[in-house]
Amino acid sequence: MRDDFSFPVFVGYELMNTKSGIKGIDPNKRIAGQLTRSHGTTYLDLADAPEKKMYQHNVGITYNNNDKVISNVDTNNWYATSWDGSRLFVLRKFFNVDSKMHFAYNHFSEETTKWLITDFEMVSQFMLPYEVYQAKLYVDHIFSWFRVYNPNQDLSKVNSIEYNDLIFQEKKLKILVRGEGNQKQEIHSIIKTVNLTMCLLFEESQNRQYIYQIAVALRNMFQIIINKRIGISRIVLNRQITSLIRTSPESFNGSLLMMYF
Repeated sequence: MRDDFSFPVFVGYELMNTKSGIKGIDPNKRIAGQLTRSHGTTYLDLADAPEKKMYQHNVGITYNNNDKVISNVDTNNWYATSWDGSRLFVLRKFFNVDSKMHFAYNHFSEETTKWLITDFEMVSQFMLPYEVYQAKLYVDHIFSWFRVYNPNQDLSKVNSIEYNDLIFQEKKLKILVRGEGNQKQEIHSIIKTVNLTMCLLFEESQNRQYIYQIAVALRNMFQIIINKRIGISRIVLNRQITSLIRTSPESFNGSLLMMYF
């Protein structure tokens, strides 16, 4: 996902059951922070220095902050929600890049930390199923190869290009190349934007690693075919393919897997 954003968030390291039955962040254990993506890099600023969950403070002297979390290797996934609860994130890979101590007169010292986030998802709810039964790739420049439609066409009357009985790593799938449009109403104008997406439908559920591998393979193939520097702006997992037109480009049902190339 290349769109820049910055959200004040609450971050939790464990989830709890809520009255609705959907797991959420425990309000008594959450930490305030700021999740920011700018120019292709994502950072999380936290008002705390998280400790390793199983660290025993009675084992003796702490050396080089070995009681603190340094990366995702030291803990489980982290979970974040915007303050209004409208956006949820699962942080999978992260690394501490900065820590600072703050002092004030007649106050205890406080430590803040900064984290580089290299793998995260934007999700519709926490603890979504791990299995992936379909994925949608937003790929640069492929519209110049397929030329399925243009912004002035009625997308509901444009047929998808369908490739059946494909096999990747001995697993069968189908690919739909189709148009997707966004429409924004201004005071005196209507702004229409269009995308060409590749929808991957799997005969059997797959995992995230398989999605990563097939996305890279498709990207590399089109780099050779089109002879352009191709990237994947985002990958949407397990979103039902229904309407061709989305009036709100930020709304989705499923998880959004951020990938970097």
